[in-house]
Amino acid sequence: MYEEQEYSRIWAGYSIAESVYTFSESKIELRLIIQREGEVKEEYKYKSFLTNSTKEAVNLLSVNFPKRWTIEKFSTLKNLTLV
Repeated sequence: MYEEQEYSRIWAGYSIAESVYTFSESKIELRLIIQREGEVKEEYKYKSFLTNSTKEAVNLLSVNFPKRWTIEKFSTLKNLTLV
């Protein structure tokens, strides 16, 4: 999935791609931002993030970095009951 995206190079070793993501039983479309690190294809590392924000992806990933959740963190919350 990650390799198929079209990435925009932000700076050396750092590129971003965007797509739409929908959970299997949901009609809500979320913005999927994929961060690719590395210059050599065989050594790329990927991180993906979901948001409903309309802010620029580079700002969300750099300026708002400490506040973000990865998909992995989000998916571990699916069984929580909010009080």
